[in-house]
Amino acid sequence: MPAVPAFDPEDMDTMSRWLYHAHGGDLHAVTADHVRHAYYGMCSYIDDKVGRILETVEQLGIRDETVIVFTSDHGEMLGERGMWFKQSFHEWSVRVPLIVSIPGSRPSRIDNPVSLVDLLPTLMEIATDGKGGTPVSPVDGHSLLHLLDGNAGWENRVISEYTGEGVVAPCRMVRRDNFKLIYTHGHPDLLYNLDSDPLELVNLAEEPEHQHVRNRLKSEILDGWNPERIGTRCIQSQKERLFIQEVTQGDPDYAYLYRSGDRNRYIRNASAVGTKARARYPLVEPTPFLR
Repeated sequence: MPAVPAFDPEDMDTMSRWLYHAHGGDLHAVTADHVRHAYYGMCSYIDDKVGRILETVEQLGIRDETVIVFTSDHGEMLGERGMWFKQSFHEWSVRVPLIVSIPGSRPSRIDNPVSLVDLLPTLMEIATDGKGGTPVSPVDGHSLLHLLDGNAGWENRVISEYTGEGVVAPCRMVRRDNFKLIYTHGHPDLLYNLDSDPLELVNLAEEPEHQHVRNRLKSEILDGWNPERIGTRCIQSQKERLFIQEVTQGDPDYAYLYRSGDRNRYIRNASAVGTKARARYPLVEPTPFLR
């Protein structure tokens, strides 16, 4: 069950309140049975899928020459703070599973903050037998093999940003070591010490003794990232996509349909995204299409 009970929406930080309403938190009454059902349902579902893959690898006789990476593109709030789904920078959502199995490697647990952008250089180094190769264009991230080798020079910093549906301003987060700063453009900052406050209940952003940490992390967030310019680009992109929607006289189908029935099997288009249209950046009415 959630470690942190639901907040009153008025007591939520700005980004959380946006997501709460965008996800329909004010429209549904979630019970403890719902939480248990969702938790066990998701666990059994992914366990079955991963089990099928591993079973196939074993049947093919290639386990000893196969690198297996178990990860995800986001976490799940699962009722923490009264929130569900993803998109939040709180730990339950921003943390992802990351298990890497390399034949012949020594099992270990690494607690350094790492990012999904580190996966590409990691897999490149594995595939090239430690040489890494020379990418055609610059690659973000660093190979995780250095951490497995006990490299003490690892930079304990990760950055995450979000400008999609549900929020109405550019949002970005940086974590360095045990401190996390959440920046919501035009709204108060959030600063947490994850060592002493793993549930993120004490905002240190206005505490005088933590101003040096806040200022340092905020400068890292804004380095090469202009929220004003990004906000303008997001609104322009929204105008263009709404124009395309008007031209096509409906909802453009951006989802790839692998097999017959996928449109009903997976919720990817109007049924999910359409309900969020008014929870994005300041509402932009569609441009009239001149026929």
